[in-house]
Amino acid sequence: MSNYKNLLNKLVIFQLVTLFLFYFGPLHYEKPGVSGFVAVVVSYFLLMLKMGAFVGEKYYFKGRSGPKRPVEFILLSAWVTICLVPITIYARVGGFLVSGELGDIYTSSLERRQSGDSIVEYIRMVFGFILFGLFPMIITYWGAMSRKLRVLSAFGVALNVYMSYLMGVNKFIFDCIIIFISQQYLIKGHLLLKTLRGWLIIVSVVIGFVLAAIFFTQGQLTREGSAAVSGVSPTLNAYSDYSISDGELFVFYSAMSTYLTQGYRAIDLSLHEPFLFTWGVGNSSFLSRQVDRLFGTNIQDYSYPARIEVYGWDRYTQWSSFYLWWASDLSYIGVGILMFSMGFFYSAIGNTLTKQGDVASIILMAYTIITLFYLSK
Repeated sequence: MSNYKNLLNKLVIFQLVTLFLFYFGPLHYEKPGVSGFVAVVVSYFLLMLKMGAFVGEKYYFKGRSGPKRPVEFILLSAWVTICLVPITIYARVGGFLVSGELGDIYTSSLERRQSGDSIVEYIRMVFGFILFGLFPMIITYWGAMSRKLRVLSAFGVALNVYMSYLMGVNKFIFDCIIIFISQQYLIKGHLLLKTLRGWLIIVSVVIGFVLAAIFFTQGQLTREGSAAVSGVSPTLNAYSDYSISDGELFVFYSAMSTYLTQGYRAIDLSLHEPFLFTWGVGNSSFLSRQVDRLFGTNIQDYSYPARIEVYGWDRYTQWSSFYLWWASDLSYIGVGILMFSMGFFYSAIGNTLTKQGDVASIILMAYTIITLFYLSK
């Protein structure tokens, strides 16, 4: 697990690639024009992340925390998943079978999810740690699991994949790929390239990525307003160098670039707006909505993603980036401090994994890696 430092470097490089794609990729934004200051702001955030990781290199969480027996946790997580996912499917989709194109399936599911808060989602929040922990834990402890537990836990993961299909969304599928790659790298590092098993893992990842890319592309080809189809995105006020006439490979490139970089456009638009403090809840539409309900306030409309809707942005359907949501509470200077803290936390988790490798650390590392991967979103 001592490869966590190299993994962070790769995650930072990936973020720099997304920043490059924002400026030089296939998607081009109409007025207001793209500001070079976005690169300055994002570079500041990534620098603070690295500084925090450097300062935290000698720290770790002393004493084991969370569940003490990994296999028992996996059993619990598998059963909770198997019990909750069917209920979640019914709440989010309305049934266990869907028909039509992926774009229509996505739109139908999105409208259903936006129609109001479901009690199922609150239940999932309570069990969030257990639900999310299933996949990273079975990767780490696969060899210690019985055959029955492997089948049970694999069925739980398969249910989540099926739910993603029924919703027409691909994030869970890509999350699994990211977690699988990162876990294998943390455990084996560059040894993956030196053994037959390592190469089989790499081939499996490539096959999984290709299948996920096909699913992603088919969803984009049938999703309303996608620049990948017509070359124009009215919702983003942008146009793409490629459209469906250029072939599915270019559609994938265009759509994935849009997916990973549109959050920078939200930052770009926010530079035209003053900072308005949102009382510590503006970073989450869920939290601000609950506070507004309790106190009759209107904090959710003062967050940056809400205020840039005057430029045609939609806070609910467009990705506004991790940075922008937190800037609503902390300002851009404060987000830099938050990134420093995240870097420190990442190193502390990595050191804890190296020294004692407890269940909580394994799951928290997976959470952190997913967060760092999607910073631009």
